[in-house]
Amino acid sequence: MADPVRTAMYDALARRAGVQLISAEGALHALTQLERTPVDAIICDAHMDEMSGEEFRAVTEQEEHTSAVPVFILPDSEALSGQQGLNVPAYTGPELLSLVLTHLERDESSFPVPMNPQQAPQLQGDLDAFTLTEFLNWVAEMKFNGHWIITLQDAEQGERSAHLFMQNGNVVYVEFGGLVGKGALFWLLRSIEQFSATFRFYKTDLTLPLRSEDLKLSTPRLLMELAVAMDNLTAPGHQRSHDRNLH
Repeated sequence: MADPVRTAMYDALARRAGVQLISAEGALHALTQLERTPVDAIICDAHMDEMSGEEFRAVTEQEEHTSAVPVFILPDSEALSGQQGLNVPAYTGPELLSLVLTHLERDESSFPVPMNPQQAPQLQGDLDAFTLTEFLNWVAEMKFNGHWIITLQDAEQGERSAHLFMQNGNVVYVEFGGLVGKGALFWLLRSIEQFSATFRFYKTDLTLPLRSEDLKLSTPRLLMELAVAMDNLTAPGHQRSHDRNLH
């Protein structure tokens, strides 16, 4: 995985499930590692410098030592940008790791929060009467640590989830639609305006040494900046730019 913050989050969740994550810098480095280090599953980017995720999967299928190893490809944010609905899967880290752990035949009771279906969230509901912004600001005020799972659903029953992590009340990690960071949160907030959404918040004492470079602002300031960007996007006469160009 190219994004170091995404790698750190996946590594933290995997370790809490008792699984070791081995990272590689690009497809060729990964293939070299696979020659000497057996693995049970592979997660890779949709696009790498040397080849695509699908090409990487094809290579591993042809090699005897990896032919039986499943390859899980991260969502392609560029391909998803042209989708109007939510029918195309765009798994977040918790969803992908749940698939990996299920493949490894791990008991669901051993899954960490927010992947463990037996762990009840501290807060859950519909994003209807109150907005996600209001809930995030409340957690920021309380200075909680915790995971958010936001699930969107369209009229055709298509679903897509987002994963957010807050630390000491600050939003430090967001993953949605193949994106990580501020662009992911911006796209999530826009999508919530178009689709029905539910949320689950899992409070935790877990502290992680990670924070996306573009999520350095406090939660209230970050959300205010994104609100202004969304207002500008829909202002009369404004030239609509792509969501993912937000920096």
